[in-house]
Amino acid sequence: MGLESWAGSVDLETPAGRLLRAFAASLPRDWKNEITVFGSAPLQITIDSTLVSADIDLFADSDDLQELVPR
Repeated sequence: MGLESWAGSVDLETPAGRLLRAFAASLPRDWKNEITVFGSAPLQITIDSTLVSADIDLFADSDDLQELVPR
């Protein structure tokens, strides 16, 4: 994850952050696509850690993302 531009304002210890880290760790090492996270998850990890939602919305410019998410 390229978090350099956020300068420490990203809290990956939130529920969404932990799930995103686990998802990133599960991706194949040679998978080189960018993932965009939108909706309430970015708000939870950057602004309000008490904002809890039941989902993380994301997309990527890749056809295999649909296969990777369930893993």
